[in-house]
Amino acid sequence: MSSLELAAIRTRDIAQAAWAINPEIIVLCHGGPIAFPEDAAYVIKEAKVQGVVGASSMERLPVEKPLMEATKAFKDIPIG
Repeated sequence: MSSLELAAIRTRDIAQAAWAINPEIIVLCHGGPIAFPEDAAYVIKEAKVQGVVGASSMERLPVEKPLMEATKAFKDIPIG
């Protein structure tokens, strides 16, 4: 079982416990292996929660690779 599958199961279990107390509670997923939109979509679908709280998955992860590539391109410019 992948960590994403486990996250979906745990999120579902937490959501069900919350809804047992108050069916009006809005449950969101966040963190761990939820790093990209497809990860969030999977957990939301499997856990049947209402959404995702984004942090590094929205602000840091999407720019890491292009930033590293741009930095390497600058580093590779011949000087002198």
